[in-house]
Amino acid sequence: MERPVDVLLEEHRLTRRSIGVLHRLADRVEAGDPFPAADVAVVLNFFREFVELVHHQKESAVFYPFAAMTGGDDAAESVGELIADHDESKTLLHSLTVFWEPTDLLADERKAFAEVARAYGGRLLRHMETEEEFLFPSAASIPGDDRIKFLEEFEEIASGHRTAGDWEPEIARLERMYR
Repeated sequence: MERPVDVLLEEHRLTRRSIGVLHRLADRVEAGDPFPAADVAVVLNFFREFVELVHHQKESAVFYPFAAMTGGDDAAESVGELIADHDESKTLLHSLTVFWEPTDLLADERKAFAEVARAYGGRLLRHMETEEEFLFPSAASIPGDDRIKFLEEFEEIASGHRTAGDWEPEIARLERMYR
């Protein structure tokens, strides 16, 4: 039986790959390349539609309550910090959408796009590292009945949204384009 933590880890792997694409896009834009509006739209849609609406919801609604209840004071403190991270990352993502235009950017806008893109990616990377280091190890041994319940709740949250598997080909295409 699949473990809920394995689902989250798989989603983290795709998110890391997407952050890599975002950072490479930011580097190119900052260096003066034409603003790739369509490709930026794909990456930002992934972060908005999958990371923020599906993945973070799985964590906040299902995983964090379990971790806070079973992991002791340190885990509860980490959960509080991670919930705040979700709010901060959402704010940074909203800031990135300001640049999401089909036209090229001015020099100061290019710099600002790159800075916000790196801040957003950095926030997500630190967030995932905290989860993987402090919360996921104890969640690896969730009892069978709870595993089933968590996986069902994960499916319910993801219902009506594209899955990580649906997004993977688009992220892979962008990785090939922006090496």
